[in-house]
Order: sequence, then structure tokens, then C-alpha cells
Amino acid sequence: MVTELKRSRLATTGIVGLLLGCGVFALSRLIPQSVYLGGDFRVFYSAALLVRHGISPYGGHALLLTEQHVRYLAAAQHGLRSNFTYLPIVAWVLIPLTYLPFWTGYVIFSVVSAAAAATGVYALARTLNWSAPWAAAMCSLVVWCSLWTLVVGQWDSLILAAVAGVLVLRVRSANFAAGLLLTVTWVKPQLLLPLAPLVALTLWPHRREILRLLGGLGTGTAVGLVVQVLVSRTELFAWWSSLQHFARGIPADQGSLAGIEGLIGYAPAAWHLTDAVTGFPDVEIIAFTVVAVGVVAVRIVMKNRPFQPHESEALMLALTLPLGLWLAGTPYDHINDLMLLIPLAMVIVGPDALRLGKPLYLVGLVAFQLSTYVEALVGFRVNLAPWGVLAVCVCGLWLAAVKPLIREGADVDAGSLRLGEDELA
Repeated sequence: MVTELKRSRLATTGIVGLLLGCGVFALSRLIPQSVYLGGDFRVFYSAALLVRHGISPYGGHALLLTEQHVRYLAAAQHGLRSNFTYLPIVAWVLIPLTYLPFWTGYVIFSVVSAAAAATGVYALARTLNWSAPWAAAMCSLVVWCSLWTLVVGQWDSLILAAVAGVLVLRVRSANFAAGLLLTVTWVKPQLLLPLAPLVALTLWPHRREILRLLGGLGTGTAVGLVVQVLVSRTELFAWWSSLQHFARGIPADQGSLAGIEGLIGYAPAAWHLTDAVTGFPDVEIIAFTVVAVGVVAVRIVMKNRPFQPHESEALMLALTLPLGLWLAGTPYDHINDLMLLIPLAMVIVGPDALRLGKPLYLVGLVAFQLSTYVEALVGFRVNLAPWGVLAVCVCGLWLAAVKPLIREGADVDAGSLRLGEDELA
């Protein structure tokens, strides 16, 4: 066991060094290319500015013209990737930042996002019995998908904080509050739609608790809808029309899609595949993913039900592994969206990353880091992110298969901690 602990600590040190080295080197290369820095926040800021002045951010040239006014880029990317496809209330929330200069708003947005993500991961690490939860929080910020999120100014750091909060509240049986936080699903529904059903599944057959969860989600959704209607109900129709147009016409140059969808670009042209969300084989991939998520979730829940208070890791696996599989199969996600794999990665490595001494988990997580890092570094000319996502999912599936997991009720001293994976020794 001493050898196992030494291997785990050595692997953890190497992973941290890899994260920092990759991050510093890549940022030094990418930040000077100002087209990336604040690129997505530029769209959000412009949409909020339009909403503030009573102009629709959907369709037409108003958004593109505002983007160029906010921050002129000679090589600005126009077309579908510059569209604002979020709910109108998302732009409304950012209106206070439009009273500040663009770069000031970007810095505030990034700092708040990073602090929220670190806080969420810290709380999650404590729930998973990490003796140094701050280490998990800091590592979560230097994973390349997290750094990239902060570089471009995306929402995923805040979404990760909310997802971590849902997981922690579910372990504490604060199900109404968990439901309220699940309202974040509507920011990026293509990423989080399975989360509410998964949480409800872990509560079955306690119907009263499921009703509390759904009550929280319904309350949060209703409040958001009322605010949206009061602000501008007509924009909901414009948003829906814009979203349908976006789904039908995702361009073939979306080379950075991070799920299985991103691998379609490697298929021979003779196969006549399309990467439009409504085309073949996207519908088939989504259907297969839904089945896989359901089967894995039900299998883990049935194997561990009823979840005991000291079995937080088993409960976390039942929630994060199916969500990870969904991220692999959803038709539209990018490198920044892979921040939502961080909770699954934390479950895989175990408290204080003790499982990193196992070769499978070490290789899988290194592959995840390097795949997203190399893709961004080469200017997205090669799409490696899907392979990294699949590597994490394989590690999660293996962990679910070789249970028992680390549990707080088992031998808790580090010298006798039961890893439950003798097959990998």
C-alpha cells in the first residue's frame, strides 16, 4: 500500500505539472492572438448591449455590427458561429456589464466565473472526502478546458459551479435547493437536459423527495419565465426561430465539436454524413446516447440503492458518469463545455487523487488534458477532443464495473484505504 500511495502522489505531481506547463505555454501562444481573447464574451456583451437599447439580438446584422463597434477585429468571424442563440434572459442578466468598457466587463465576468467554479469544486471535493479540497479547486482551474473557458469568456465556469452545487445538495438531501440550481439547465440545455432526470432517478422510490426536486426546478423556471415575459416576451419567438435556424445549418467548419459529432468530419465524403443537428446521423447518435445514459444510470442506481449517507462517491458516480456519456453523444459541445467532466474526473481519481496510481486512470486523464490542449494549440485544424472525452468515459465505465468504491465508512486511514480495483494492480 505504501508503494500504491507513492505512485499516486508521483502521478498527481506529474499531472499538476503537466496542467501548469501546458496552460502557461498555450496561453503565451494564444492570448496575443486577440481573436481568441474574449471572443465569446464579445458576442454576449454585444447581445446585452442590444437588449439594453431595446433591439433584438437575433437575426439581421445588428449583432454583427455591434460586435465590431464593441471590439473591432479585422478578421472577425461572421456567420452562424457569431449568432446569439441563448435565451433572451441570458443577455438581460449581463446588461449591468454593458455600462462598463468591454475589457473591464470581460475581466469582471472572468474573475466571478473562476471564483464560482473554484468554490463549487471545493465544496464537491469536501463532499468526496478530499483532505485538501483547495488542491482540487486549484487544479480544476488549470485544466485546459477551464483555461480556454476563461480565455474566450464562456458560461461554463458558472454552469460547473451550479452543477457542483446540485451534486452537493443532492448528497445532503436538500432536494428543493438542488432543483432551484437545476434551473441553470436552460442556459445550455443541450448539455444538461439529463441531469434533472438523473437526480430524480437516484431519489426513487421516495416520491416526496422527487416532488421537492421538481418543485425547485419548476419554481426557478417559472421565475425566469416571468422575468423574461416582463422584459420582452416577443423575444422568445425570435430566439426559438434563431435556434431552429442554427440547428439546421451548423457549418461544416465547426471542427472543434467535442463529442462524437466531432468525429464525423473524418468520415469519407461518400458516406454523405452531415454535422447539422437535425441531419443523419445526429438523430441516431442522440437516440443511442439516450439509451446508453439510461442503461448505465439504472445499472449503477440498482447496484447501490438505497444510497447511504456515507456512500457519497457511489451517488456521485451515478450522476456524473451518465452525464459524461451524454456529453460524449450530445450533438453540440466544445472544449469549454468539457468543464462539466470535472466532477466525473474527481470521482474517477478518488479522494486526494489516490487512484492516479492506476495506469488506466492516469493514461485516460492525461489523454483528456492533452487532446484538448493540442487541439487548441494547432488552431483547431485537428479535432482530438472527442478522443479525450471518450477516454474519460471509458475510465468512468471501468470504475463502475470494478466497484466497490472508496467509502468513508471503510478503512479511512491512508495506509489501509481500500481502492476496490485489484484487477488493475
